[in-house]
Amino acid sequence: MISTTPLNALRAFEAAARHGSFVDAAVEIGVTPAAISQQIRGLEDRIGRKLFYRVNRGVMLTAAGQEVMPKLSAGLDMLSEVTDQLQDSAVAARLTVSSPASFTIGWLSRRIDAFVSSESNLEVYLRAENDPVSFARDKVDIRVSYGRYYYSEHVSEDLVWDKVYPFCSPSFLTQNGPIHNVDQMLALPLIHIDWGASDARYPKWSEWFSAAGLAVGEMPGRGHAANSSRVALEMAAAGTGIVLGQRLLASDAIASGELVCPLNLGLELQSPYCLIIPTARTERPDVKAFIGWLKENISASMEAPL
Repeated sequence: MISTTPLNALRAFEAAARHGSFVDAAVEIGVTPAAISQQIRGLEDRIGRKLFYRVNRGVMLTAAGQEVMPKLSAGLDMLSEVTDQLQDSAVAARLTVSSPASFTIGWLSRRIDAFVSSESNLEVYLRAENDPVSFARDKVDIRVSYGRYYYSEHVSEDLVWDKVYPFCSPSFLTQNGPIHNVDQMLALPLIHIDWGASDARYPKWSEWFSAAGLAVGEMPGRGHAANSSRVALEMAAAGTGIVLGQRLLASDAIASGELVCPLNLGLELQSPYCLIIPTARTERPDVKAFIGWLKENISASMEAPL
């Protein structure tokens, strides 16, 4: 009989590598950090190579670990796919789609019924979550990710390169407008999106003003703030101020008239939204159908007039 220990050790290694922590890997798998450490040590003894360096309270992959990680992730994904195929075929197929919370809540969930209605015997599971995600553990079929940073072992392509524009409510513009130039906006309440130290890739108001030809520095402490692009858009729609919001996420509010764009000057995001597909999923008909539907609807949102 084949021992299950090697597979457990491989899962422990994959989780620890993804989290950069034995403690977080233990929480995910449901064992103790000592058990994760023991599994990793046994795996290292088995292959005769060191897989991790200890750094402060976390771990980093060695060159050997970096070499095997992509292949291991792909292998675990394939194993998950085979397991799914062995399930009762009478059960409705499930398509699991993972994407950032703002994208899931602010755009995808509002449109998914159109896709579901076109696909018979298909259940859709939408997961709103940050990167990185575990394709194998959570049986993720499709990931929409902001940036290309986490999934080099999977099939990926750029989906859309969004831009940010100034948006506000019609009532706010009536009270404070009309706005003819960027100088006027400096005197108005601005809504900032604060991602904190973990993510500095979202454009700031100072960058937008600079692109518009007005140097204003870092603008510390000015205006309102939210740590979610979706929440910031809701604040703007309520009349709180002007937000530097993503065109894609604002598309519904623009179409309904909840938001308007006082100055049509866009600033491109520093990274695109990317489509990530595990290799074992690429030929599935439901995956192909969803990708086609997704691209078509994103194009329609991006091409709609501001």
